[in-house]
Amino acid sequence: MHQLIVNKFACFIYHIQNQSKGLRQDMDISQGWICDTCGTLIDSPSDGRMEWLEYKSGGILKGRGLRLVHHLSASPLKASSTLGCYSYTETYASGLCDAELSEFLGDDGLMLLLSKLANDQLPQDEVIEMIKRLHVSGYEKARLHFDAAASADVFEPSADKGYYSRQDIEAVLEFIKSRD
Repeated sequence: MHQLIVNKFACFIYHIQNQSKGLRQDMDISQGWICDTCGTLIDSPSDGRMEWLEYKSGGILKGRGLRLVHHLSASPLKASSTLGCYSYTETYASGLCDAELSEFLGDDGLMLLLSKLANDQLPQDEVIEMIKRLHVSGYEKARLHFDAAASADVFEPSADKGYYSRQDIEAVLEFIKSRD
């Protein structure tokens, strides 16, 4: 029971600290983001949530399972599931954290993600992938098509898989358009 109170309090403090920040929302969101649960488009920051699990490890608060999902009110699954697109159930309630997508956008959102990375609060690979999804223009739409585009010789993959140049991303976006 004590662990539940500690985790909920930490999440509450996190939300309070970030509510008052003047977060910029002037990023190019014309293409939106893809929900990690249903695979459909999240059209605006108010329609999205970030979710993750937190736990104590050696007295330090850590997280895992960083996901981008529809807010319950915007979820295409809300009619068939009380959780909508949220992945983590009551089973994880003691360590469940979520926040508005807008908190992770713009310069302040990037700094928030970088701080979680620097402070080892979430796994490095999850944070880096989320930074690419939220802060690299075109990456979110292209990311699910890199392998198919590379197989079709649309671009030459670099030695650092997962790290694509602006030119590669644009080539993949053109590849997607040509297939539609």
